[in-house]
Amino acid sequence: DIFHMYCIVPFLIQEGIQIIGINWRGVGQSKGELQNLSLHHMAADVISLINALGIESVDLIGNALGNRVARCMAKDTSGLVNTITLLAAGGNIEPAPDIKDAMYAFFNIENTDIEGKIELIRKLFLSHSSMAVDKCALGKLIMHYTNLQPDVTLAHHKAGDTPASEWSSAGDVPMLVIQGLDDKIAPPENGELLKRKYTDRVTLVNLPNAGHGLLQEKPCEIAKIIIDYIYSQ
Repeated sequence: DIFHMYCIVPFLIQEGIQIIGINWRGVGQSKGELQNLSLHHMAADVISLINALGIESVDLIGNALGNRVARCMAKDTSGLVNTITLLAAGGNIEPAPDIKDAMYAFFNIENTDIEGKIELIRKLFLSHSSMAVDKCALGKLIMHYTNLQPDVTLAHHKAGDTPASEWSSAGDVPMLVIQGLDDKIAPPENGELLKRKYTDRVTLVNLPNAGHGLLQEKPCEIAKIIIDYIYSQ
């Protein structure tokens, strides 16, 4: 989505890659029914946009929930998706119990403690061994996650519960998986599992000193990996 991609967009554009970003339903000016939202609905939104723009095929980049939407889209279509880059890609291996508790506290719509949420952002999204996030990027991260509408957050979380059997394989599309080795929300075992399961079409890149907010921590490095991958296919 637009917010998370802003860190790497300038690098990609510089290399001649055309970027199309979206806001999910309920974010920014994006509209749409939130009741009973699934990954299939979110994937259909992206497909509709691509078709409306008259684009024949795309290389998808999906971060966090977007990784699930990207894989669902690839499975729901044929020939539209060339490659998928997955960032902070969970969905199979659960976070540790204390991290799940912290996530619950963070996304709890009744939690209005902004200072507490800022500390939870540091705990949940950033590497424990590196605080390599400039103040501007950290500020945007804080503003994004503390200004989400509760009904939107809840709808997106429920969409993420779409059974993995309906989206996890991404059809037969090649996948680049970039993951932070300090990711506590989407443990790196998720990428290892994808690589073992789909060996021939998964390229796995592990980034040390990066967490779930790896796009904010290592934007230049991630952009280069994506550029090299897309142009190698």
